[in-house]
Amino acid sequence: MLKKETNNNLLKVLISEKRFDPQKINNILATDLYDVIKNYFEVERDDVRTRVDLEEDGYYVLRCKVRARRVKIFGVL
Repeated sequence: MLKKETNNNLLKVLISEKRFDPQKINNILATDLYDVIKNYFEVERDDVRTRVDLEEDGYYVLRCKVRARRVKIFGVL
């Protein structure tokens, strides 16, 4: 429970800083990832979801979930 409370407190501090906008970061990451992933998979923009978490040790963890309808077929090199 302490880890979760610590995480929440750290996030509150970061969110209160004007430079850190988690929603903006998530939107930018999802858009950038979509631009890459669409080259390999048949996906829509809403099929790409991201989440950034701050861990106790100060490292950020990016979680990404992509739902793809199919893999694009490429010619043999």
